[in-house]
Amino acid sequence: MGVIKDIRGRVIDHEGYSATVYKDINGFDTIAHGKRIDYMDISEDIAGLIMDDDLNKILINCYQNFSWFRDQPRPAKGVIVEMIYQLGMTGFQKFKKTIAFLKAKDYKSAAVEMMDSQWGRIHLKRAKILRNIIKACNK
Repeated sequence: MGVIKDIRGRVIDHEGYSATVYKDINGFDTIAHGKRIDYMDISEDIAGLIMDDDLNKILINCYQNFSWFRDQPRPAKGVIVEMIYQLGMTGFQKFKKTIAFLKAKDYKSAAVEMMDSQWGRIHLKRAKILRNIIKACNK
């Protein structure tokens, strides 16, 4: 570990850092500190850290951009964040009726609307699990 400790700062200085994918001088898709994407091998632990970071960013975004989100029960917040993680913000915002029912705290109707969608039909197992969580918020 001593060698890594010795060179870590120097490698960061030379490689720089990019949070987004960029083309290196040879045209390869690269991210972070010069890591070529086609060579990426991510451990499950690192993948979990990346996912946690994404989920936290989504949660913060929900609090900042949805005034109605703050008053949702914790299980509903979890479903919303998970849907945004899967669908992206743009995809989630297409669930206009579901969102309207969530705002009104009509969780039974929101659950019905979630299933009455292409997402609900394609991702049936996940959609049923999330629907049941939303339905339970009415109790």
